[in-house]
Amino acid sequence: MFDVLTRFRQLLRSKGPAQRELLWLAFALVIGLVAMPWLTWFAGRVSLGPYGNGGGFALWRDYLRGLGQASQANWILLLGPYVLLSGLRLFRLFWRRARVEM
Repeated sequence: MFDVLTRFRQLLRSKGPAQRELLWLAFALVIGLVAMPWLTWFAGRVSLGPYGNGGGFALWRDYLRGLGQASQANWILLLGPYVLLSGLRLFRLFWRRARVEM
């Protein structure tokens, strides 16, 4: 796992700003498309019980269908990792600039 992260970090450093931002977007979209529905299913199963339409694959199928039907909740789930990542990156930038000015 750490080898993959190290390679991703090296790839980011070798690209220009626009390409780097596109890589961050692609990474976050993959997380939003694959990991977030499964994390949602797991959290729902732990707190609410079994998913009414089946298991995790049924929820993922419903999630993809909702994306195709422009469901606002599903699009928020898809874009959430990118928004969170961008917010963390902005916070880090402002934090570094504030420390330099002190």
